[in-house]
Amino acid sequence: MKLMQDESPERLVCVQVTYADAKQARQVAKEIVEKRLGACVQQVRISSTYVWEGAVEEEAEHLLTIKTTMQRARDLEDYIHANHPYDEPEFLVIPAVAASNGYATWVRKSVR
Repeated sequence: MKLMQDESPERLVCVQVTYADAKQARQVAKEIVEKRLGACVQQVRISSTYVWEGAVEEEAEHLLTIKTTMQRARDLEDYIHANHPYDEPEFLVIPAVAASNGYATWVRKSVR
C-alpha cells in the first residue's frame, strides 16, 4: 500500500458529529452522501458523559464519522449547524495523516 500525505484543501479528513436519535442520524447520513458532502458515513451507538450548563450528563448518542475533504468539511459544517437539533452540536474535523492512494482518490471523486 502506498500512502499519500496531503496539506491541500483536498486533504482527507474525518468529521465527527453526534445525534441523540438513531433515525435522525441515519437520515442525516443519507443526506450527507446524497449531497456529496461526505463519501462515506459510519454510524455507531455510543454512551457520552459530559458537562452541560454546570451538570454532568450521561446520554446514549449516535456518532457519525464522515469521510470527506477539508474543502467539503466547510460546507458540511454549514449543513450540520443549519439542520442539527442540539444548541451546540459536536463538529470535530480530524485530518488524515495518510491514506492509501486508491481510497483517497475514491473519497475525492465522491465529494466532487
